[in-house]
Amino acid sequence: MCIFGWGPASNVYEVIDLLQVLKQTANVDFAYMPMDFKKGTSFGEVFVNAVSPEAALELWHILDGMEFQGESGCLTVKWATKVQGLGALIEKYRNFSVMHHSVPAVAKPQLLVNGTCSHFPAPTRKLKKPRAHAPVRG
Repeated sequence: MCIFGWGPASNVYEVIDLLQVLKQTANVDFAYMPMDFKKGTSFGEVFVNAVSPEAALELWHILDGMEFQGESGCLTVKWATKVQGLGALIEKYRNFSVMHHSVPAVAKPQLLVNGTCSHFPAPTRKLKKPRAHAPVRG
């Protein structure tokens, strides 16, 4: 699923922290917040993979419409339509330039095993450095 409405200063670890507070990390095995490397900010969306259809519905119910104190707007949850399932997400992202060793972990997709960040499988080809690389806040 894709969750819109995060502030530009947000990062994937803040999403994981929120899931921990909500006691939902066991329901998620993948999280990725794409970053704008030129600006060093997020695009305001995060992709998460729920471990089951039931977990996805529970996450949707909890997160959709959630507001943050001091922020304008709220989170909006939508189904991701291009890639579904952990295996497909790993295959999509393991060879993306965002996985290049020069990119900070805060800007990379994260695998979660029992609610804890885990190592992403190694790429199957040589990775190119992202085109526009600037320090990413984190």
